[in-house]
Amino acid sequence: MDFVINEWFAEYLKPDATVKERQKFYQFYKWFLEKNNSNRIIINTEQPLYIKLQRYAKSYQIYPSGKLFKSIISTLLINNTKTLLVDEDFELPDKLNELLQNGNFSSDAYLFKCALQSKSKIIVTTDSRLQKHTEAYEDVKVILLDDFLNDYCSL
Repeated sequence: MDFVINEWFAEYLKPDATVKERQKFYQFYKWFLEKNNSNRIIINTEQPLYIKLQRYAKSYQIYPSGKLFKSIISTLLINNTKTLLVDEDFELPDKLNELLQNGNFSSDAYLFKCALQSKSKIIVTTDSRLQKHTEAYEDVKVILLDDFLNDYCSL
C-alpha cells in the first residue's frame, strides 16, 4: 500500500514526545518496515516532513532518537522499495485546489499532490480538521492516525 504521512511522523519521535505518541510511532514504523509487505511512503524532498526529519536529525544528535532520525531519512531516501519519490510540480485538480483554499488548508496541498501520484491515494494524518474538511473529496482518502493504526497496523 502506498500512502502519504505528514509531520506527526517526525513530531512523535522528538525527545519531548509523550509516551503515547512514541508508542504510536513505533507501532506504525514497525508495521511499515515489515519485510513481507509492500508498504511505501510517498514523499517529496520539499515537503515539511522531509525537512523536519533532516532538521531534527541534526538538532537531536545527542539524544537516542537522533540516530533513529538519521536511519529513517536513509530508509526514506535510499530504500526505493519502501519509498516513492514524487514530483512536486504535480498540478492539483481545480476542484481540490478550491476545496483546500476554502478553509485555509492550502498548506496541506503537498499531501494531496503526493497522494494523487500514488496507487492507494491515502493520507495518514493527525489533523482531524483536514480529514473532516476533505471527506467529500473522494479521489483521496484522508485517514486519522489512530484509525489507520487500528485498521491497518496490528498491535
